[in-house]
Amino acid sequence: MDVLRAILGDKQLNFLGYSYGTWLGARYASLFPDQVNRMVLIGLMDVTKPFETTVFRTPLARQRLLDEWLIPYANRHPAAFELGETHEATQSILNQLDTRVQHILAGHLAREGYRRVDANNYLLGINAAKGLQEFIAGAAKPFDRAAAVSAFQNRTFVSADVTQDRIARGLAKQFHEAFANTWEWPDARGKSVSLDARTAVYWAVRCNDSATINDIDEWHRITRNAWQAYPLFAGLFAPSVCVSWGGPSVETPSLAKINSSNVLLVQSHFDAATAVENAEAALAALPHAHLLTVPHDFDYGVYPYMDNCVDETVVAFLLGEKPVSRKTTCRAHPLPWDARPAASGHGAMAYAAGVDDVVGMSQPLPQGHPMRAYKDPAMASALIQRFKEGLVMPLDAQSVRATFTDDR
Repeated sequence: MDVLRAILGDKQLNFLGYSYGTWLGARYASLFPDQVNRMVLIGLMDVTKPFETTVFRTPLARQRLLDEWLIPYANRHPAAFELGETHEATQSILNQLDTRVQHILAGHLAREGYRRVDANNYLLGINAAKGLQEFIAGAAKPFDRAAAVSAFQNRTFVSADVTQDRIARGLAKQFHEAFANTWEWPDARGKSVSLDARTAVYWAVRCNDSATINDIDEWHRITRNAWQAYPLFAGLFAPSVCVSWGGPSVETPSLAKINSSNVLLVQSHFDAATAVENAEAALAALPHAHLLTVPHDFDYGVYPYMDNCVDETVVAFLLGEKPVSRKTTCRAHPLPWDARPAASGHGAMAYAAGVDDVVGMSQPLPQGHPMRAYKDPAMASALIQRFKEGLVMPLDAQSVRATFTDDR
C-alpha cells in the first residue's frame, strides 16, 4: 500500500476500507502514521485483537440479527411470511427442523444476511425450510428430486401474496437440491481436499498475521459452546486450520501510533458479518476517533447509504471536516414491508416508535429530495447498487438468484 502511495506521488493517502480492509487500514496506519490523511473504516473487524476475535463474534452477530431484528419483522407482517405472529411461534418452526435441514437453512441465512434489501428472502428461507422438513418427514424417498419438485409445486407457502409464495417455492426447490447433494452420499472420506487461491490466502493471513489458538482441546471447548449458543451459525467454528499452523510469524503493530483524530468508524448495529462490538472496541482504543452508527439496519458495508446523514458525514470527513460529536447516529431506511404504505397496526406502530426513540437521528429525505453528496443521485444509486452486489454476493450470484423465482 505504501509503495502504491509513493508511485502515485501522494504525500499522504486517504483510505476507505470495508471488513478485512479495516484490518489492513489499521495496520497501515500503525506502521505509517504520517502517511495517512483521512481513514474511513466501515463494517469493522476487531482491529484491537487477533483476527480470530472477529470470527468468534460472527455467530453472535448472526443470531442477534435473527432474534432481535428479522424475527420481529416477520411477526409484524405474518401474512407476508407465514412464520407466526410471535417470536415463540417462529422459534418453534426453527426448533422443529432437523439438523440436516438446519444446515441447509444456515447457509441461506448467512448469504442473505448482508443487505437490508434481502430481508424478505432471508425470512422466506425459513418458510421454505419448513416446507422441506415436512416433505422429507413424509416422503418414502426423501432424496427423490422429482417427488420434491412435485410436492412443492402443489404446496402453498404464502397464501396472501403470490410473489412471496413463488419465491418461497423456488427456495424450497433449491434447498432440497442442496439437501440431496449434501446428505444422499454424506461420506466424503477418501476424497482429496484442496483450497482455491482465495481460501488459501485467507487462511495464510488469518493464521500467520496474528495470534491464534493452537490448543486443539481449547478449540473443541469453544466449538462446543458455540454450537449450544448458536446452533444455526456455529459452523464458522468448524475449520481449525490455525490450530496446527504453528503460530504467527509476524508481530501485530501497536495502534498507539495511529493519529486517531483522522479516523472515522462506520457501522450498522445489526451487521451480521462484522459485529458492532468490533467498532466499539476500536473506538475505545482510538481516543480521538469518531463513530457513526445506523442502529436499525444490518447492511454490511453500510456506506454508501443514499441518505443525507451517513453519506454526507463520510464525504465531509474525507474532504476535511470532522463530525461535531464523537458519536453520530443516523436514521435507518425501513425494511421492505415496513416501507409499504399499507404497513399499519400495533406491530408497525411499535416498530416506528422504536426507531424514533433513537436520539440524534437525521430526518429522512423527502421524496425526490436531491442529496447534496451526489451531483447525480440516480446515477449514484445505480452505481452503488452494483458496488454493493460485488461487495457481498457470491461468484455464482446469477445462478443463485435465478432459483428464487424459477417455477419450473
